[in-house]
Amino acid sequence: MFAVLSEDEALAFHGKAKSLKPAQESRPSTFWVGVLQHDKTHETFKEQADLLWMKCHKKITVDTILSSYNGRHQGEGITIFNHFGPVSGLTTMAELNDYGDNLIILRAVQNSPTRLPLQPTNKQIAVKPSPPEQQEMIDSVKAQWNPDNAITRAEFLALRTHNDKDSPPSSLLQESKEIFDAKPPVPMDSVPVCGATGAYISPYGPIKAERRSETPVERKSAPPFQRQGSPGGYSETESVEAEDTAASTALGNAQLQALCANPSPETLERAVEGGLRFLDSLAGYFGEHTQTNPDSVQWLQQIETVRTQASKTRTIVGVVGNTGAGKSSVINAMLDEERLVPTNCMRACTAVVSELSYNDSDDPRKKYSAKIEFIAAADWQKELRILFQELIDADGKISRDCNNHESEAGVAYAKIRAVYPRKTKDDLGKSSVESLMEDSSVADLFGTTREIHCSTAKVFHAELQRYVDSKEKSTAGDKKDKKERRGMEFWPLIRVVKIYVKASALSTGAVIVDLPGVHDQNAARAAVAESYMKQCTGLWIVAPITRAVDDKAAKDLLGESFKRQLKMDGGYSSVTFICSKTDDISVEEAIDSLGLDDELSGFNERISNFREEQRCLKTKLAEFKESKAELKKNMDDADEQIEIWDTLKDDVEDGKMVYDPGSGGSQNGRKRKRAPSVEKKSKKQRQGSDSDDSDFQDMIEVESIDNENSGDGESSADQSPRKPLTIEEINTRVSELRDRKKAARRQRLELDGHIHAIKDDLERVSVETDEVKREMSVLCIAGRNAYSKGAIQRDFAAGIKELDQELAFEEDEENFNPDVELRDYEQVAQSLPVFCVSSRGYQKLQGRMRNDQTIPAFTSIEETEIPKLQAHCRKLTESGRAAGCRRFLNSMSQLRNSLSLWSSTDVSGAGLTSDQKAGEVKVLHAKLKKLEEKLDQIVERCMDDLKEELGYHIYDKYEPAVSTATQNASVTSSRWGAPINRENRAEGGYHFQTYKAICRRNGVYTNSLGMHDLNMQLVEPVIKILATGWERAFSRAIPAVLSQYAVSAGKALGSFHNEIEARARVNGAGIAGLAMLVQQLQAYDAIFKDVVAISTEAINAQQREINREFAPVIAAAMHIAYELCENEWGTGSFARMKNHMANHIDYAKEIMFKASTDEVHKRLKKMISSVEETIANRTEEVFLLIKRDYTSVIGGDPSRQGEFMSKHERLARTGAKEIIRKYDCVWQELVNSEGDNATGNDAEAMDADGRNPAAEEEEAGSPGPMGDEDDRMDADASDD
Repeated sequence: MFAVLSEDEALAFHGKAKSLKPAQESRPSTFWVGVLQHDKTHETFKEQADLLWMKCHKKITVDTILSSYNGRHQGEGITIFNHFGPVSGLTTMAELNDYGDNLIILRAVQNSPTRLPLQPTNKQIAVKPSPPEQQEMIDSVKAQWNPDNAITRAEFLALRTHNDKDSPPSSLLQESKEIFDAKPPVPMDSVPVCGATGAYISPYGPIKAERRSETPVERKSAPPFQRQGSPGGYSETESVEAEDTAASTALGNAQLQALCANPSPETLERAVEGGLRFLDSLAGYFGEHTQTNPDSVQWLQQIETVRTQASKTRTIVGVVGNTGAGKSSVINAMLDEERLVPTNCMRACTAVVSELSYNDSDDPRKKYSAKIEFIAAADWQKELRILFQELIDADGKISRDCNNHESEAGVAYAKIRAVYPRKTKDDLGKSSVESLMEDSSVADLFGTTREIHCSTAKVFHAELQRYVDSKEKSTAGDKKDKKERRGMEFWPLIRVVKIYVKASALSTGAVIVDLPGVHDQNAARAAVAESYMKQCTGLWIVAPITRAVDDKAAKDLLGESFKRQLKMDGGYSSVTFICSKTDDISVEEAIDSLGLDDELSGFNERISNFREEQRCLKTKLAEFKESKAELKKNMDDADEQIEIWDTLKDDVEDGKMVYDPGSGGSQNGRKRKRAPSVEKKSKKQRQGSDSDDSDFQDMIEVESIDNENSGDGESSADQSPRKPLTIEEINTRVSELRDRKKAARRQRLELDGHIHAIKDDLERVSVETDEVKREMSVLCIAGRNAYSKGAIQRDFAAGIKELDQELAFEEDEENFNPDVELRDYEQVAQSLPVFCVSSRGYQKLQGRMRNDQTIPAFTSIEETEIPKLQAHCRKLTESGRAAGCRRFLNSMSQLRNSLSLWSSTDVSGAGLTSDQKAGEVKVLHAKLKKLEEKLDQIVERCMDDLKEELGYHIYDKYEPAVSTATQNASVTSSRWGAPINRENRAEGGYHFQTYKAICRRNGVYTNSLGMHDLNMQLVEPVIKILATGWERAFSRAIPAVLSQYAVSAGKALGSFHNEIEARARVNGAGIAGLAMLVQQLQAYDAIFKDVVAISTEAINAQQREINREFAPVIAAAMHIAYELCENEWGTGSFARMKNHMANHIDYAKEIMFKASTDEVHKRLKKMISSVEETIANRTEEVFLLIKRDYTSVIGGDPSRQGEFMSKHERLARTGAKEIIRKYDCVWQELVNSEGDNATGNDAEAMDADGRNPAAEEEEAGSPGPMGDEDDRMDADASDD
């Protein structure tokens, strides 16, 4: 009696059978299959002979196993079961490998001659049996089982465990409306309703629906499905519905294909959002029917598989630049923040790797967030040991060079003091690595992550600054800095800082990584930087624009080894140059350097005219000021005269006799003089408010002896007496003086008007001169920018050309031809993006940096080119975003089409008998087997071609590369110990301390002179010879081979479909369903292309890892020499170090270079195996989907043949169909809205021939010859 096994029983059965498996050696990919004899049960079997054992591979089907079993038991009528129920004959062994041990235990069950025609089959549940009836229902399955029926483990478990949840589903339209009430991209409250006219009503207007029957089919009242030809059948209705479903599938598929072809990432992302809501609707619906419809479990699994493909893509952009390049300032400006990443005008402060990405949090308190990840304890302990070795001299004391910040000891001392600020020099001399590691303030940080959340940028920057700011190069005498150094600095202990900010430039998925250098002395931080470099989609190189104007330009901004690494990574196209500090310009120098004399001659003439006008105005101004001063003097003289005459008037009024002060003498021989000591008196006090003059000094008469004529003091004999003045004469005189003063005042006022006018003119001239100078600055900046862009592009291409020629010469000296262009270097130059930016100018125009001076050269933010850089950052994400969206939409389209097939009532041949259908299914199985073999051959051929390309471009060059490196090794090592060449460091040797520091760090060290990598210098000849072939293999050859796989697979599937369709047109088997499968072919073709894209990405990621494995092998081989050199002290130690190095290289060079290529070779083979497994598995998955769809179309659902379909299953299928139809309206609305938005822009999207390049796909070429042999392993029955 057949029994369904519980989980525990199944596990015990499998374990017991496993203990009886034949003890024969087999390959890891081989499957062992044990079939329990039909006269045995899982409880009664005891011996190995109770099972029929077979060896096979994973693609062998249950039909093949059953055939082998029936060959041993003629005429027995056997059905194959696994632990949980009967299995389909098309099920492969890989699908049954539930325990992952490549052991499949099956049971042979003899068919019963009786059947219950109205009893629900394996996928249908018409009634809920009561617990006593449970075993009876299970037993009945065996009696009625048809070998063609398929059931999975999950379906059968669902059958066994279904509950009383037997209520019909809620109204589909109401459920759909609730699901579709989501927001963008389409207003779901306006989901269209199908009217009698067959048109969908949407907010964008009527949308033509698929072709429908004029008389609507009432599906809810349709009778249960019956075998064709039985009473009550409705073949005409089925045919109409099949045609309706095919038309609907074609329309929905066309809409999704149109969306996938859209070049806009934003449109694709809106489609993905709609797709996720579509999946949510399906998942929610099937989740309610898992107990009443076993198929729901499978669909939920496939829905979840598709959903995982909707993850957002990250586009990593690495930013590198030398100290003082303005890298952090450029990043701040691009993020529209005044100060986010640390900047410092006095010293380099970017000491850690900083990752900046978009902040998705809506919490205003977390507008600015950061995660600071600290290194592990082992990493700091390793670095501390190295630092102590450099800090402690041969006598065990602190080195006297510790105060020299440029020395190795000084750098080590500064770094240790940064983390342990309370440790004095004496304390450090007495400390050990172990004691410092026990410091609780440091030990508590290892391996932890600290988070910062702030609502304002100012507070966030202050919090972040104390973690990442490096102060190790500050001035020793700076008292303020000394005070700051009392606190602990965290930067030596930080692994990476991740910053999250709501910046528009990052909103599309760009991740900016601020790299202090991939050769950081901190090994953990250097590993992080190197890891980011491998992942970078874009690489931004920042340098001050003044570097681009000199002769070196871009050619020397990248080191030779760095360019070689870019070449092997295929990363030339990812480079972007950013020239910073464009506001720093000298107009005169720019005119001379750029030859702008003719262009700016008009401006110079205008400035000369302005200067001449300014000189004339200043001359007039001086004259007017002089005249004004003279008038003031005259007015002052008049005031004095008026005061004198007023005094005389007062005397006359007092009865005194007065005389004209201007006469030569007086009656008594006396003169008037101003007394130097008189007091001032207000005239208003003296004579009221009659006069407008100012205060006057009182004048008095003083007697003066006139001794001009004689020396004896007697008066002159010829002096005549003067006439006394009358009051009328005095008044007349005063009136004249006052009139004179008023005239002078009027003249002075006129002069003031002239002076103000001249000053206004001078201001105008000054403003116009500044404007002309600003325009000259703008032209000079623009000219320098244009020159710099051209120079950088040309020099970058020239540097690539030099490297290509050098590597080509190294690769094959005899056939090297310098006149042959190895690539289009003009295209290389033109394709290099270059931006000349002014972060300071941008920040000022945005209202930031208020304490800084205004930069007159910029009047709009566009002139600073920061907005262009922001747009470039967003554009870098478009390719990855679009590819990810299309990948998801292709998989969703395939799922949608499969659901359409499943949800249709019947798309198989309506006019065929069961025997005819069985015959068609048999033919289909044969063609499916042929298709499977063809796909296997395509995958195999693809892998062979990949190996062939690697052999031609890389493997064949190992021997000459190793030979060259072996010959050059001794010369290279001798150069390290040569006398120092201060003019050309590359040609000279290392200082003793530097040599030792390099050895302490296993051959890699960075100081103020740059990076020193002895391992790379040794292996450089190998990389030079392999670099060109490596680039060709991974940039061109391998992508071409993979593309050929997609073309060949698509053609094989197309040929298969054409054969099936041609047969169907003759006999009518599934002709309506095949029309639906035409649409499915497009989805499968897209999936094959996605396989290529995924594989290409995986290969590129792995090859970037692999091409960096040459140097680590050399480092491991050189470790003994480094250790010997590190331990040398005292007199003659340097000579001994050089001797150790020379001896070890002489010994190791014969094997270490071969070992490095062997390691790379091993990793490349592993990469190919991984890619082969990925492509083979994905191809097999597609094939299984194809097999399911075509079997359903040609033979119909096996569970329906001759049986009633339950109400629950019909409701589930109808509900799924309605969800599909509703979302087809969503896709149509998206397509229509994008068509409306594109109106008027078509001319921009077309090229000169009227084609749309964005919508065209390149042909990958014609398929190569494929082999016809298949080395599949047949299932060999054995009596073992």
